[in-house]
Amino acid sequence: MVLVASPQWPWPRLLAAVSVAVPPLVLAAAAATFDVTVLVGLPGRAIGAARALAAAALLLGAPHLAQPGDLAVPRTARALLLAAAGLLATALVLPGAAPGLPGVLVASVAVAVAAGLGLATSILGPRAIGPQVAALAAAAGAGSVVLSVLSVR
Repeated sequence: MVLVASPQWPWPRLLAAVSVAVPPLVLAAAAATFDVTVLVGLPGRAIGAARALAAAALLLGAPHLAQPGDLAVPRTARALLLAAAGLLATALVLPGAAPGLPGVLVASVAVAVAAGLGLATSILGPRAIGPQVAALAAAAGAGSVVLSVLSVR
């Protein structure tokens, strides 16, 4: 995050950063691995909902870290951050939601989600990073953490 962000960190950006970082880490702790292929294979409705909420937190929070319109940060770095968030969000949700999809289709959806996140962030500009969006990312992240913890009990 530090590599693609300017030094100003207002509270919505900090909230979004926590919302992007913590849910995947708690999911990994619940699965006892950082291997996404193992994580998406864990059975149960609670862990499935936790993965979906973590993906939502990633998609909502990543634009805060990329800071659209910040000319001090190279566009390539912002695009890479958004693409990585889109790919991880897709990896968390798609294999569990539709386990029998062919690899080409999964890859196409992942690229479309990553490109869509970048396009939406570009079109929305500063509206993509308001305090309301940070609060939504935090709510999704908190829900993911709670469901992850409950799923291992």
